[in-house]
Formats: sequence, C-alpha cells, structure tokens
Amino acid sequence: VIYVTEILGVIEYTYYIRCIDQGGNTDFGETTFNVFVDSQAPRIVRILNDGSRLKIITDEEAECRYTNDVNVKCNFDLNEGDGNPMQSLDNNLKEHVAIWDVKETYYIKCMDENGKQPNPTQCSVVVRPVELAEEE
Repeated sequence: VIYVTEILGVIEYTYYIRCIDQGGNTDFGETTFNVFVDSQAPRIVRILNDGSRLKIITDEEAECRYTNDVNVKCNFDLNEGDGNPMQSLDNNLKEHVAIWDVKETYYIKCMDENGKQPNPTQCSVVVRPVELAEEE
C-alpha cells in the first residue's frame, strides 16, 4: 500500500510493507520519505539602484539574463544562452547586477538550477529605471 500527500511542492510518500516467508511468518513495516517538486521559476524579491548598477535579488539561486531590445522583449531562451548575463555578486547566486541606464528598459528572465524559468514569452520582471530628482 502506498499513501501520498502533497503540501507546498513537497510530496510525502509512505510505503506500508508486509512480508510473508515460506513458513507463514509475517512481518510489517513502513517507510516514509519526502520528494520536493520544483514547480516555480525563481521570483524577484527586490529591485534596486545599487550605485551605478541595477540590482535584483531572487528568492533562490538563479542565473539571470536580460535584453534591452524592445523587438525581442521577453522572447528569448535562457537555455540557448540568449540575452545578456547579469553578474552575480561575490558568488551569491541570489544577487544579480547590470549597468544602470535610465534610457533602457530591462527585460529580465531568471532560471534556477533545475531549469525552471518563465514561459517562453514571459519575463521574471520588466524594469524601467528612472532618474530621481536631487534633493535641495
């Protein structure tokens, strides 16, 4: 008998086992284990201007790439290496940076280590930087 439950992407399997030998002796046992099912692409949890850089922070380790091409927008393939790579800071694969340019729109897609990413024509986020007025 197998019993399966799923909570927030974690599937718990419980196997119930009964063994009978040739002498008719019976023993029972069970084992339980969990399997995490990665069903979501990395999410952007913060976007900021970090000096002269656009900085995004993801909720899990990821590879992020972007394009500024309004004809391409989000229609590029991370698996093919399309788009411009965002650099990770100090080997922290949750923090990603690109040059801050207020004249550009950034179409950003991120993919986790399991290959989860947005649908082919969707972005993780679209960022339009703005110049903030100086306080007097």
